Amino acid sequence: MAEEFNGFFTTIAEKLAQQFTNSTPTQTEQTLHHPKLILQPVTFEDVKKMILSLSPSTAVREDCILPRILRAAIEPFAILITKIVN
Repeated sequence: MAEEFNGFFTTIAEKLAQQFTNSTPTQTEQTLHHPKLILQPVTFEDVKKMILSLSPSTAVREDCILPRILRAAIEPFAILITKIVN
């Protein structure tokens, strides 16, 4: 499952970029690629804290995963999410 996510996210940028090769960057696009934007890696513990902070009664979102399911299987989900994000 993690490999499928990795494959999708590593190729989607190239596919989208090919669609816009003839356009000039907008102000928003220039801001998104600011050279001082530095993202720090997240730890397994960071991800666990985020999962535990989800309300178990929250409705399903775009990912179709209930927060209570994430919480019930926190260890494997936290491992996968940590690998995907980093």
